[in-house]
Formats: sequence, C-alpha cells, structure tokens
Amino acid sequence: MVSSRKQDACNKAAAEINALGKGSAAPFAANVGRREDVEALVGETRRRLGPVDILICNTATNPYYGPMAGISDEQFEKIQRTNVMSTN
Repeated sequence: MVSSRKQDACNKAAAEINALGKGSAAPFAANVGRREDVEALVGETRRRLGPVDILICNTATNPYYGPMAGISDEQFEKIQRTNVMSTN
C-alpha cells in the first residue's frame, strides 16, 4: 500500500513502483492525523493483503517554527496527532 494525503500523489508513486516490478503497489489516500483515515487504510490493506505484519510510517508535520512558548494549542495537537499518534 502506498498512502499519502493526496490521491494523485498516491497514484503516481504506486505507478512508478509498479513499473519497476510485479505491479503490486496499491494507492490509498489517507491523512494519518485522522483516526478514521488510518482505520480505513488499515481495513483496505487487510482486505487486499491480509494482516499487517510490518508498518513503515514515514510521516511528520511541523506547522510551527519557533520557540515552544509561541506554539498554539491547535498546532501542538496537530504535531502530536500526526507525528506521535498516527501509528497507534
């Protein structure tokens, strides 16, 4: 499974992977900062491939650059949801 927030990016990456080999990469758009998207991604992965044995989550966000004293609650929550909780 190839996943990103944007379906076009998923489609392109999966097509490039499939051009190199067996053609088994499948695209699926999901925002890993949203639990329902993660659950849908896992459900589709299990439907296509069976149980998830290995998960590589290469995702991160940083909507704020500067001293921690200046970060808003919303920005901090977005960082935690995406960078920490997305694989939970």
